[in-house]
This record gives sequence, structure tokens and C-alpha cells, in this order.
Amino acid sequence: GRVFAGCLRVGDTIEVLGPRHDASQVDSGHATTAVVSSLHLMMGRDLLDIHQAPAGCVCGIGGLHEHILKHATLSSTRICRP
Repeated sequence: GRVFAGCLRVGDTIEVLGPRHDASQVDSGHATTAVVSSLHLMMGRDLLDIHQAPAGCVCGIGGLHEHILKHATLSSTRICRP
């Protein structure tokens, strides 16, 4: 994924907002909380383990396989439009 703002770090708790998430509802049932278990910088065919990813970085994010089926928006808060 691409980090649009801020900095993503290993161990951060993030909100995973599914495609049907509605920010106007308190609990839409399409959002879960996940912990970033690893970050990987993709360099050709190789993956380089990193501890943080600053804004603008395209990286692989570990620990989301149970939360994302196809695509999702990752945010620090659930009050976010996907």
C-alpha cells in the first residue's frame, strides 16, 4: 500500500475499512482493527524488511491477511471516507 500522510510503523494499530464501510454510521460492520506486524520495501523481486514507512512510500504491510479479502482503506481512525 501507499502511505499518503504521516508515518506507518511496525506495531501500529490501524483501522481496516472495507469497501462498504460508511463513515456516517458508528458501527457499520465493515471495519476492523489490525496491528501492523511487518513492513516490507518492495525492490524488484526482493523484499527488504523496514521498521517504518514515511509518507509517499509504497510498501508491503504484514498482519492484514485476516482483515482484507480484496481491497480496503487503512486509516488511523474509523471516521474516514474510503
